[in-house]
Amino acid sequence: MGKNYIQKVLSVDDIPTNNMLVHSCLKFDGIQTISAESGQEALELIFKNYFSLFILDVMMSEMDGFELAEKIREIEKY
Repeated sequence: MGKNYIQKVLSVDDIPTNNMLVHSCLKFDGIQTISAESGQEALELIFKNYFSLFILDVMMSEMDGFELAEKIREIEKY
């Protein structure tokens, strides 16, 4: 298999089982996954880390995936 360019993935879902499924699917390829259960938790992680990919749940209670994506676009490093 060729070089893996995706090194770190942030999975954001308010259902912990869904985050565990993302981790299970990606770990075999050596991809590090970090999970957040809310948009606010995700933003805190984003400011401390650099992620190659975001997997966002569209329907979350406080901040949905679309709102979170807009906030991520506003961060300079992305």
